[in-house]
Amino acid sequence: AVAAAGHFDDRPALPPAPQHAAPITKACGLLSHPPPLRGVDDGSPGPGTDTNLGGGGASGSGSGWRDYDDDGVARASGQFAVPDVVTNATAGVLKTLLWPWPQRVTAHAADDAAPVMVLSPVLEFRLSPLAAAAVGGDADAWPAGQSDAERQRLLRAMGRTCGELLAAGPELPLDAGHMIHAVEVVVRRSDGRGGAPHAPQFGANESYTLTVQAPVSRLEADTLWGALRGMETLTQVVSPRGAIYGGRIRIDDAPRFPWRGFMIDTARHWLPVPTILRAVDAMAASKLNVLHWHIMDAQSFPLELPSRPELAQRGAFASGQTYTAADVATIVAHAADRGVRVVPEVDVPAHTASWGLAFP
Repeated sequence: AVAAAGHFDDRPALPPAPQHAAPITKACGLLSHPPPLRGVDDGSPGPGTDTNLGGGGASGSGSGWRDYDDDGVARASGQFAVPDVVTNATAGVLKTLLWPWPQRVTAHAADDAAPVMVLSPVLEFRLSPLAAAAVGGDADAWPAGQSDAERQRLLRAMGRTCGELLAAGPELPLDAGHMIHAVEVVVRRSDGRGGAPHAPQFGANESYTLTVQAPVSRLEADTLWGALRGMETLTQVVSPRGAIYGGRIRIDDAPRFPWRGFMIDTARHWLPVPTILRAVDAMAASKLNVLHWHIMDAQSFPLELPSRPELAQRGAFASGQTYTAADVATIVAHAADRGVRVVPEVDVPAHTASWGLAFP
């Protein structure tokens, strides 16, 4: 595996893995239907000084925040550390692109000779084993407990990220700046559940460090969930047509809230499965991690239960406005691939008028 060159902090760079510990490579390809644009590009910045944009938890220059306990009492407060004026033009562009705002962003001044970085049209993602010196173990080893299922989930995420990064084609001539040929992804450990298909649990480690630089960028995370968040950030850093304005960028991030939810109410307003899947995609784009599915209430019972088919047959709004077991499995799997946990809500013991249609 090729380690990213030029680490620009005090930590020692990870040594390259031995040649026999080959990474799993995912090559990017072009999509005929580009995805929606993620950010707004306000132009190519000029040179500037290195700028540390500090920490925070969300976007919004000068915005205040408060944490509340279960009784509604404020227990902490502060200001989001996003400066109103930044001296580095690279940082100014990032301020319009990144959401939610990461905990720490270090934007380095651009090289005057090549003020942008561009993505190679044959960009590769490399999922690499850990280097022996970094973990004190077998150089050929993947993180302890990490299974093929976890690696396959990462590879699918790499494929999606590739498509988003290169969908619209190059914005600038390929010789306009330093070219990024590859993104190396290192996941340090399994999340401890044996690699079986599952979703992130409450309090899962979603931290990551993303270093965007040429010729090889690097994404490091403790778990696959952090890697998913880092890939999402990478799609925000890159302009919609494959350019990164400015110099090297390092982002250290972790969520401030373990539950970042979005609720849908299909009891009162039935939603087709493709609509729910698109909502999950939007959640992943904003790094939300819990789909709170208010699946039934007094108004309707849209969930088909093989053991009690009468509930959906008589309790749904219409015969076609139900969810089969296969529909639910599709939604759960789609969400898990994007680091989103589905939490269904069956509203009882009250709110059961729809049940009474089947069992008066």
